Amino acid sequence: MGLLVPSGKNARIPALLAHGGYSRSVDMAMTTHVTVNWRLPAAKGKKGMLIAKLNVTIAGGRVVTIKIALTKQGRRVLAQSKRLRVAADGTLSVAGVAPATAARSFVASTKGP
Repeated sequence: MGLLVPSGKNARIPALLAHGGYSRSVDMAMTTHVTVNWRLPAAKGKKGMLIAKLNVTIAGGRVVTIKIALTKQGRRVLAQSKRLRVAADGTLSVAGVAPATAARSFVASTKGP
């Protein structure tokens, strides 16, 4: 699920803060419901702090721009960080098909990788 993890210059902390999150263009063949959450890792068995989220339905056959928007807490944490490990999880749902879920982690930093 390439929608989970940001890439390029817009994935750096200053750009995430300037734009209020991460935007990208997507093209889905069928109408799809997409959910993405970025969290700070937490203790085992607990959910971490939600720092960004996306919950959208994308009409099939169209190119649209989606935005994983920072939460208020996410803006605060990123503004105070130079490097931050983030856990990303997401779900893609298409009518008549079992939902696809994925989880990955990435490092957001003020500099490139």
